[in-house]
Amino acid sequence: MAKKFKMAEDYYKILGLDKSATKDDIKRAYRKLAHKHHPDKDGGDGEMFKKVNEAHEVLSDDKKRSQYDQFGQVYNGGNSNPYGDSGFDFSGFSGGFSSGGFSGGGFSDIFEEFFNADGGGQHRSRKSSNRGNDIEIHLSLDFLESCFGVEKELNLNTLIVCPDCDGKGVEKGYRVVKCEDCQGQGSVKRVQRTILGNIVTTSVCSKCNGTGEVPEVACKKCHGQGRVRDSKNFKVQIPAGVDNGSTVRVPKKGEAGLKGGENGDLYIHIIVKDHATFKRNGYDIRSDLKISIAQAVLGDEVSIETIDGNSILKIPAGILSGQVLRLSEKGVEMIGKGKRGDQLIKIIIDIPKNPSSAELDIFEQLAKLTNKDIKPQKKSGVFW
Repeated sequence: MAKKFKMAEDYYKILGLDKSATKDDIKRAYRKLAHKHHPDKDGGDGEMFKKVNEAHEVLSDDKKRSQYDQFGQVYNGGNSNPYGDSGFDFSGFSGGFSSGGFSGGGFSDIFEEFFNADGGGQHRSRKSSNRGNDIEIHLSLDFLESCFGVEKELNLNTLIVCPDCDGKGVEKGYRVVKCEDCQGQGSVKRVQRTILGNIVTTSVCSKCNGTGEVPEVACKKCHGQGRVRDSKNFKVQIPAGVDNGSTVRVPKKGEAGLKGGENGDLYIHIIVKDHATFKRNGYDIRSDLKISIAQAVLGDEVSIETIDGNSILKIPAGILSGQVLRLSEKGVEMIGKGKRGDQLIKIIIDIPKNPSSAELDIFEQLAKLTNKDIKPQKKSGVFW
């Protein structure tokens, strides 16, 4: 049965972008939404997380994005790669055309081979990248760790450089030689019969993966790949000032590259735990301070908790409940600016719920002094 095309999701809409979005815009939107919808988080949305990843996979790749913008279609055949299957039914064509003539049968390969074809346009050879994949993880920090920065030791199970061959993929005592299939070019050409006639296509050499070289004898441990899966421990420095939801990039701490290729990067999505006293607002820290009526009327100097320890706060006489006082440079370090935010203290005047008899006498005298005709309400000898 012929496979059918399914109209793709609106990938720009999924990421909250328009078609003019840059690669940086796409990357930022992806990280933010992947962090928000990650299924391992409370309130995560696995289905939305899958859509966000699919949108990023297409829009972050220049070739796939161009095809998507032009044709607006992908085949949804259960493959995690939306362009991993052509989805075409060739049974309706005649004249000796064979779908088997395309390298890999992929939708993206078809267009690539059309547009890269000799005899129909300018030839452009492809050279695959051996760079390792990036890794994304979530890391929980205490509130104060996020304010001042912290060194964390991580343990990741990932692809690491093969210790037996140092990433070269070659068994010890042997060497790397020129690939016979592509004669060291990294790509191979062939003539294909298509609906457009005979087309010369170029594809990456499957034997050497585009490098033009192969091991004389492949490393037994990594089977010539130059990398193996194992756990690795290393330390990372989380900078001061990171906030909940922010991402820290650690270069070259991702998966090891294929056959000595460059390592990918590690992206650490930060989750900051709540603090019993402090709330963060940008680089400022907010806290509450309860004071007595006497302190509010007369003013005072009190010791108050800050992220640096206790500091002295001067309360001006006549302060009102809800008023905010500021301690300069007692907030969070501003990343890259060399200065800090402030601590903002909201004053809450504490009205006694069960005043003593002595306190009641003082309030009654105060009422007389202010010439206010107050009618105290009592119940069981206690004022409300």
